[in-house]
Amino acid sequence: MKKEYSDVIKELKSKIYHPIYFLEGDEAYFIDSISNFIEQKVLTESEKSFNQFILYGKDTSVNQINDYVRGYPMMGTYQVVIVKEAQNIKVDEWELLLPYFDKPLKSTILVLCHKHKKLDKRKKFIKTIVDRSVFVTADKIYDSKLPQWIVNFIKEEGFKINEPAATLMAEFVGNDLNRIATEVEKLLINIPKEKTIDIDDISKNIGLSREYNSFELNRAIAYRDVLKANRIIKYFASNPKNNPAVLVIGTLFAYFQKVYVAHSFGARDKNTVASAIGINPFFADEYLVAMRNYPPKKTEIVLQTIGEYEMKFKGVNSAYATHDELMKEMIFKILH
Repeated sequence: MKKEYSDVIKELKSKIYHPIYFLEGDEAYFIDSISNFIEQKVLTESEKSFNQFILYGKDTSVNQINDYVRGYPMMGTYQVVIVKEAQNIKVDEWELLLPYFDKPLKSTILVLCHKHKKLDKRKKFIKTIVDRSVFVTADKIYDSKLPQWIVNFIKEEGFKINEPAATLMAEFVGNDLNRIATEVEKLLINIPKEKTIDIDDISKNIGLSREYNSFELNRAIAYRDVLKANRIIKYFASNPKNNPAVLVIGTLFAYFQKVYVAHSFGARDKNTVASAIGINPFFADEYLVAMRNYPPKKTEIVLQTIGEYEMKFKGVNSAYATHDELMKEMIFKILH
């Protein structure tokens, strides 16, 4: 049966186990979290030696999986069989496992990790897989939902974060939940539980300079603050490891995409801007300024310019220009 990730994790923490878990989809974090929990928590260390098997789809046939799952645990209640990279198994081969889906052993916990893609639901037999397993579809979280996900994730860890700080983290780290989880883990080491995490904490603990970062660059460009924008890119040039061009370009392009969407929606006030582009109203004033300074046609040109320089940073039509020179050129063209 289909289940949500959060419900599955709650059951596992309560030691409620099911014979088969089929985990599919684009968001590796949810698949890894369920799989890792079962791998690490269900069996004791001594039981794992005899009763836990980690297989890989590219090296394993469905017939081999069938052999493993039909075994019985030695000196324990369960045996665990985890198939990683199950997406490498051909779709039609899954049909060979249907008899086991119909009558699984209660003493076996089978986990199938089908990452980065989904099963072809047009195949009739796939319905049996969905109905006879704990079936989780791990979809990517929309950018607009990411700050709230961070708030909830940190709350589950027993901490608090305010929405502006969560939004900043989402913008800086990007839509990669595994990386967000890693950054949160590092962040919480330095934060007292009674403190609400704020923007200063994000700046200090995840590699953001308070004055010189991609988001301050976006803001400087939005306000057409030429002096500040040039100071920031000069700082970037002296700290290239902490400010890679790919990150700067990615956040700048995402920023002006939102400006373009806000224009398309005809947004004219904080609430309509926030609704149109899925941000906290706390940040909407800045986008209103950007919309005034960059009308729709200019916004299109900015997006084209960023796309052009993304290719140049990759070496296309850039001759012998350095990354620093390319960055200066790009910012100049955007601002003028």
